[in-house]
Amino acid sequence: MVSHLTKSENMNLWPCVLGGIGVGIAFTLGYKEIFSLEDSNEKPKYAAPSKFLYFNIEGAGEKIRRCLKYMKMPFIDKRFVDRNEFLKLKKDGTLTFGQVPALELSDGTMLFQSQAIMRYIGRYAAEVLKDERLYPISQPKVCAVIDALCCQDDDIQIGLRAYRYGRNGFDFDNLPALNGEAAKKSIAKRLCDEVYPQHLARLEKIISNSKTGWFAGTATPTIADFTLFPTVEWIDRGIDAKNDVQYFRKGLVNKYPNLMKWMSKFNNEVLERL
Repeated sequence: MVSHLTKSENMNLWPCVLGGIGVGIAFTLGYKEIFSLEDSNEKPKYAAPSKFLYFNIEGAGEKIRRCLKYMKMPFIDKRFVDRNEFLKLKKDGTLTFGQVPALELSDGTMLFQSQAIMRYIGRYAAEVLKDERLYPISQPKVCAVIDALCCQDDDIQIGLRAYRYGRNGFDFDNLPALNGEAAKKSIAKRLCDEVYPQHLARLEKIISNSKTGWFAGTATPTIADFTLFPTVEWIDRGIDAKNDVQYFRKGLVNKYPNLMKWMSKFNNEVLERL
């Protein structure tokens, strides 16, 4: 069959092709080998969080630490002393996706990807501890709202990933503009001028309609609030004042009074009590 797609269109197909290959590999090798899971009949349905692995920074890990502390779940907070410690785990295959954060459970199972870990903590609390504050599994529609908010957080961070990592992992010929300081400056300007205000306006509308002051309209904060807080806070403080202040502007959240109230509420009712 002759392809009538342009080079650009063909490039856009690669994520789909690679995704399909990945699924095929997963089924061929079996999830037992991919994720180090044993037969489900050999283990309880849930195992308690045991050890959290991440760098000694906030990054994608602090929201998970906060969730565990908020639910008073004891855990070992393993912070890599240097990058070599992380690279060793990456090389020996401990990290399925070659990334952290990672959460080791009491039965030895390793969980990866921050949103998956957050949901597991929420479901563990609901199922085992009978505490649905983080993720009310008895209310599927509320859980769907929470999931959507967490997905929205991923969307907000897409531009920041391009700013921070450039073409790393996306080595396509048609993306040369993602490299260099000029590109960083251009990306940061568009994020501050256009992208972040759009996202913040949407979040402002959602939180304004909440009768409880929490994003999912629940009586207490859920994983959606724990997920969105560091993102909104980073945007407000210019992402990272030490490294990025030359390109990002501080105080973008000041225009959104209800978001500011929510940030204050989270600080007072969650962070100060951890």
